[in-house]
Amino acid sequence: MLILYGSAKIHLKHPTPDMKRNLVCLLQLSRDLYNASIMEISDSYKRFHALPSYDELTENLKSRKEYQAIGRKYSAVIIEALSNCKKYFRITQYRTDKSKQLLDKKNLNKIKPPCKSKIIFPVLLKNPEIENGFLLLPATNQTPVLKIRLPSAYAHHQIMRIHLHTSCNFRNWELIIEYPLQVIENPNLNVHKVLGIDLGVSNFCTCVTNAGDSFIVDGRRLKSIIQGYCKYEKKFHSHGKGTVRQASLQRKTAYRIRDYLNKSVKYIINYCINQHVHKIVVGWGIHFQTFELGHQNNQIFSYFPYAVFVKALKTKCHQNGILFLKTDESFTSQASAIDLDQIPAYVTPTEQRFSGHRRYRGLYITKDKIKINADINGAFNILRKCNAITDPDMIRLSSRGLAQPQRIHILSSETAPSFPNK
Repeated sequence: MLILYGSAKIHLKHPTPDMKRNLVCLLQLSRDLYNASIMEISDSYKRFHALPSYDELTENLKSRKEYQAIGRKYSAVIIEALSNCKKYFRITQYRTDKSKQLLDKKNLNKIKPPCKSKIIFPVLLKNPEIENGFLLLPATNQTPVLKIRLPSAYAHHQIMRIHLHTSCNFRNWELIIEYPLQVIENPNLNVHKVLGIDLGVSNFCTCVTNAGDSFIVDGRRLKSIIQGYCKYEKKFHSHGKGTVRQASLQRKTAYRIRDYLNKSVKYIINYCINQHVHKIVVGWGIHFQTFELGHQNNQIFSYFPYAVFVKALKTKCHQNGILFLKTDESFTSQASAIDLDQIPAYVTPTEQRFSGHRRYRGLYITKDKIKINADINGAFNILRKCNAITDPDMIRLSSRGLAQPQRIHILSSETAPSFPNK
């Protein structure tokens, strides 16, 4: 049975000087153990050409001062995270006869700088204790038991793991908690209904079903948030790093973006449940955010958190019994869905020719001079790539009005989804 975990970020507002001093010390102890574990793994690989297991790594580190200083509860999670790291398995596969280097520097976890540096490894802890609405961080040789008040919505959750980290020169403190999610069964979903999603900028999510229903999640508000952040970040960065206003700007911008993404995911999931959609297909490209689109477009496009959105959507799909699938989005914007152009599965070195073309921004012209929305055309091609829509259905849908889909403004009071109490 698949076990799903949800996460919530809690901002620690105005910690006392003693609390802040103890948290910084705890982060430094965590970083010291991280460095010791990295050195132990590296030495073991150099000597035996094999990676140590979790038990071997724990046994070798028990006698070191870094392990004894932070304690068993913290160290167990850090060592487990490093012993299961897939980057080290890539090293053994990457070795070739031509390469005489034992370790590839690009694939190695880097040693964190010494204690005077501001780069700190986050604190990890499994199954923390909760007492009267307070999260208890166990004591170490240098810090007492720390109490952090939890919001009432999470005070009675079964917390499986916590992740404490800081940023902006110890001005922003965040506690990430992970807790199990309850899987919701939706027996009314139709296995033949599929929703295709094409990701963009001004049109953040262009969604279309294999029945021809379509809507666009507006992305211009999110674009404005990112543009404003880049503008003021440049201004504050010129005056110096780590200012109070810069820390506040980063925190508030992250909250606004997270709120926008969560509401977008919630709206799409509610739409699928109401329309009995059983599967969601998202067009995805590994390097599609690295294209050269010009200075201004690169600034916006590279900041858009598509991976965060797709991950949140995938989790919500699994929670509500909706199938989730990612497919390569190569040539989906160029091929004509109505003309049934053949779409290559991946990027090919040869130049491809298609029936239709883009005449204006956002408007696609087919071979028969039919005008449709360019992103709707891309979403239909995403459905065609995964065989979610047949050619006869595509011909039948070509007679429908596909030029002006409904635009959804997520932050408006009329379309904003309601969130139940946790």
